[in-house]
Amino acid sequence: MLTNIIFISIIAFGTITAQIILKKGLLLLGGVQFSSGVMVEIFRIIHSPYVVGAFVLQGIMALFWIYVLSRTQLVYLFTMSGAFFYILLALASWIILGERLSLIQWLGLFMISFGMVCFNYRSW
Repeated sequence: MLTNIIFISIIAFGTITAQIILKKGLLLLGGVQFSSGVMVEIFRIIHSPYVVGAFVLQGIMALFWIYVLSRTQLVYLFTMSGAFFYILLALASWIILGERLSLIQWLGLFMISFGMVCFNYRSW
């Protein structure tokens, strides 16, 4: 059980880190607008070190996901990673990006996450 939680935590932290890096990179680029042409915009995006770094980290997390998935039930892994992911992503977005959620949104995140943990209680 503890090993699964550690693995799921690593996946959640890595994925969230990649998404925060990607968001920062896109903010530095000024967003994505395809009005100048799709290929021009793709070229501009793939030359951002933030975007490339985010994709590399996401690829590493995908490989780690495959490793953990080969040893764990999909429903357990997916729901537990979701429980971690929702809370951690909201916290990281708030702290790092300054994004704000209302009290009802925070309550909803905690309820969903608690439900996912309860769903997997027997899997532990």
